[in-house]
Amino acid sequence: NKTGNDEVYRMCGHQFVIPRGAKFLLADITGLGALLKAKPNPGFRLIVLDPPWPSMSVSRSHKYKTLNPRDLINLPIRKLLYYDDDYMEEEEEE
Repeated sequence: NKTGNDEVYRMCGHQFVIPRGAKFLLADITGLGALLKAKPNPGFRLIVLDPPWPSMSVSRSHKYKTLNPRDLINLPIRKLLYYDDDYMEEEEEE
């Protein structure tokens, strides 16, 4: 969303808000290394993933490889996230 405003989209009876400045990346898990190198400063505020988790449907179709749950847990998502120190301090004071 390159506009200066949040954008609201309606699709299939649902409403979605795309925040101003939001970026979209469609990639498979092998692109994670490049994403780590290109991490914007100070980081992403929201990351939505649909990881290749094991399921009966995928097992039957053999369309793509999956990661085991331990590998999914170990994805370096924290390295991509934005942390607001001021917000964290306010949380701790309460």
